[in-house]
Amino acid sequence: MKNPGRKIAVILLLTLALAAVGAAQKRNKKYRDGDLAGVACEVVVVDDHGIIQGGNIKRPAGAFLLAIMNRRGDRTEHFSVTLDSAGAPEIYSLDTTPERWHGAVLLDLDSGQYRLRLKNSPDVSTGIQIQ
Repeated sequence: MKNPGRKIAVILLLTLALAAVGAAQKRNKKYRDGDLAGVACEVVVVDDHGIIQGGNIKRPAGAFLLAIMNRRGDRTEHFSVTLDSAGAPEIYSLDTTPERWHGAVLLDLDSGQYRLRLKNSPDVSTGIQIQ
């Protein structure tokens, strides 16, 4: 390799560009105390058969809670929200364990098509449409 420093710079720029693609989908709005009182909540329940509640979420723009209940066998899973395209970077995530098999994350996304994915079960996912 003639110039290893250049290769590192290119890799760094590509990494930053991919991070910017994911970050561009978040609405970077700041919330004050009380701003989220009464915020809507979408519940997704997953068991050994797949997503049994809360599939294909459609929401208007604005913040909402995504609550996940993992009722699968060992309950260990990494859930991620990405753009709805192959290889899209993670925008939001939530991990579950046998001790903490449920949780919630506040989503605030730009209009578009997204997907909730399960790391250990790539064939199980559901769409999230923000209008």
